[in-house]
Amino acid sequence: MKAEDPYWQTDGVSSLFKTKERARGKGRKKMRRKEEDEMKNEDESRKSQIALLRCAKAAFLLSSLKSFPNLHQNSATDHYHQDKELLKREIEELKIELVNERLKNKRIKLCDLMEFIVLVLWILSLWSFLLMIVLKTY
Repeated sequence: MKAEDPYWQTDGVSSLFKTKERARGKGRKKMRRKEEDEMKNEDESRKSQIALLRCAKAAFLLSSLKSFPNLHQNSATDHYHQDKELLKREIEELKIELVNERLKNKRIKLCDLMEFIVLVLWILSLWSFLLMIVLKTY
């Protein structure tokens, strides 16, 4: 019965099975092609995403470089100018402090003078009072 049946032939594979396999093979080839195309598209999209990320990183690095001064270029002169500016600021602050101290000293001297004048007036008034008392008694 196997020999008479068209499914079974001497090699053990029927022609109908072979045609189904061929059809499946063609379908598989199409599927493989579709999968390969999808993989290519995925690879391209990944590459474009990676390129986009690299561009964004490069733009970020460039912007950060623009915001900070270049430390390697003219660093000695930059340090010299910075030190010079710091010294100028310190000198200005010291001058202001010196002026304030001088004003305080002048105020103290003025107060000392006023205190001395008040003391002299007090002594004069006390002597005049005592002199009046002594003269009235005589």
